[in-house]
Amino acid sequence: LSAREGLVVQAAKHRYACRVVQHTLSKCSASQTAGLVEALLRDATALASHTIGHYVLEQLFELGTEEQRYRLVRNVERNMHSIGLSTPSGGVIRTVLGSAAPEDKIWIARAVLQ
Repeated sequence: LSAREGLVVQAAKHRYACRVVQHTLSKCSASQTAGLVEALLRDATALASHTIGHYVLEQLFELGTEEQRYRLVRNVERNMHSIGLSTPSGGVIRTVLGSAAPEDKIWIARAVLQ
C-alpha cells in the first residue's frame, strides 16, 4: 500500500486530481475509501499546509467517519505549531472549529494559544 499511498497524497496535492479524491470521498462508503483515508491521515500535516491538499482534508473532515474526524482533529492539535503557520491550513482549522465536537474545539483552541 505504500506505493499507492504516495500516489494518493500526490493526487490530493494536484490541481485537478484532487477533485477525483474529493469525489471519491463524497460518493463512496467508508469501507471503500478506508485505504485512501488512511493515506491522507498519515500525511495530514503536510496536506493541511498545502495550497491544494488542504481542500481534500477539509472535505475529509466534513464527510469522514467519527474516528477519521477524531484522528484529524488530534493531528491538527499535535501539529498546530507547524500547521498554524501556513495560510492554507487556516481553512482546515476553520473547518474543524466550525463543526467539531465541543471538546475537540477546546483542544484546538488550547493548541492555538500555546
